[in-house]
Amino acid sequence: MAASAPNFQLPRLNGQNFLAWEVKLCMFLMQQDLCEIVNNPPACFTNEDVKKNQCALSTIILCLEDSQLPLVHKLESAQRCWRALWTAYVRNTMSSQVILMRQLYPMWLEARQSVIKHLNKMMNLFSQLKEARFEFTELHKVFIVLQTLDASYSVLVTTMESILKDRLTMAYLSGCLRGGAEEG
Repeated sequence: MAASAPNFQLPRLNGQNFLAWEVKLCMFLMQQDLCEIVNNPPACFTNEDVKKNQCALSTIILCLEDSQLPLVHKLESAQRCWRALWTAYVRNTMSSQVILMRQLYPMWLEARQSVIKHLNKMMNLFSQLKEARFEFTELHKVFIVLQTLDASYSVLVTTMESILKDRLTMAYLSGCLRGGAEEG
C-alpha cells in the first residue's frame, strides 16, 4: 500500500456526480492497493487488512461533501460504506430507466445551444442509463444523437450514412462534432 498523498485533488461526492466520482475514486483506491479490501474483503481481518480498511474507509469518507455523510454515518467497513453510496446513487429500476428515457428522447439541439454542451448532456444521460442497467449499442447511441441535431448538421448526417456501421461510433461522431464546433 502506497503511503504518499495524491498530488491531485480527488472529487467530492455531492449527490450529482456519482459516476465521475466513482471512476476517479476507484482509480485512486486501485493505485493505493485498496480495491480488494473494498470489493472483496476477507472474512477475518489481519492487522494489515484492518489498516487497509481504515485507509480505504477514510479515503471514501473524506471524498464526500458534508451533505452525504448521513448515508455512511457509523459504517465501519469500507465495503459497507461503498455499497451504501452505490445503493443511494445507482438507480437500476425500471422506473428510473423510464424517467431517463423521457429525458433522452425529446432532446433536441436548441437554436444557439453549443453542440458540445448538447453532446455532453446526451453522453451524461447514456451514462446514467448504463448505471440503471440499460445500455444502448454504440450504433444506437450514434443514431439517437444524429436525430437530435438540427438541419445545419444535415451534411454531417449524410456523411455518417456513408460510413460502415462498424466504424460508426460515439467517439467518431464526437470527434466530428467537436471538430466542427472548433471550426465554427
